[in-house]
Amino acid sequence: MCFLFLGTATILAETEEEILKSRESWVKIVDVEGRSLLVYAQNSPEWADLYMTENIKTNRRFGEAGCAVTALANATVNLIPMERLKAITEIMQSPVAFDSVKLARYFGRIDGRFIPEEDCDFVRYWPIILANFAEGNNRMHSHEAQGPAFYSLVFNHFGLSFKATGNIEETIEALKTGAMAITCSSGSNSPFSRIGHFFVLCAADEESVYILDSFFRDEYPKDQRKILQILSPGLLKISYDNLKYLGIQTQYVVWPAENATQYTPEIWKGILEKSNAVLAKTQNEHLSVDYQMMQGGAL
Repeated sequence: MCFLFLGTATILAETEEEILKSRESWVKIVDVEGRSLLVYAQNSPEWADLYMTENIKTNRRFGEAGCAVTALANATVNLIPMERLKAITEIMQSPVAFDSVKLARYFGRIDGRFIPEEDCDFVRYWPIILANFAEGNNRMHSHEAQGPAFYSLVFNHFGLSFKATGNIEETIEALKTGAMAITCSSGSNSPFSRIGHFFVLCAADEESVYILDSFFRDEYPKDQRKILQILSPGLLKISYDNLKYLGIQTQYVVWPAENATQYTPEIWKGILEKSNAVLAKTQNEHLSVDYQMMQGGAL
């Protein structure tokens, strides 16, 4: 298991990209049933305090309200080839851009904001890139970051096979074939949150299901039955016998892309380290992109 702390504050934060990359990152590599998986935390210090949209007075921060998007990121980054992630921009209304305060902005100038361009940056910032998309920067004019309605938009665009089911036995069999399932736990008996919390069922063996949690915790105070086994923050395990106490709802099962690659820990680590090291040479390099589509206040 490999836990990476990226971007310690050793560079002078002058641009938004440098500010973000100078923050501690909790992007994590875990081993689950022989697969090396990347796991993101919505409460990672590099983006936990980012406001979800432009109106910071009435809006929530990503660390509080980003579980649905982060769960989607945790599933798809492990099912889609790295070089394909930037294809999300094909269904965005404007180039993906965010800064060190807000992950989505609908009005005003785009210059000065961080515009991911490298494959490695799309991997590292995949949760907030998806959040930028889900908060309205999409050609469907959909604002569904607080729920799963936008999942199918992403699955369909990347050509992923998926289905919604309420049958946990069916989901377990899919997990054993390499699929993953995004689901939500809620209710008074939920070990996560009474109001609802999204996470990923990522694998299964003969006795248990493994969970990628989008909120890294050392303990779960609401887990009164002690059904969650914490293997490490962000990676949990639960026995089949205890699944009935998990309070899960519909499971959105999604299968890997046909050309999906199983990356080793070393490859994952190299991708993340490259993202930390690569900065835009000049701000003008970003501004050379054609932004005619944004005229008229699209972003």
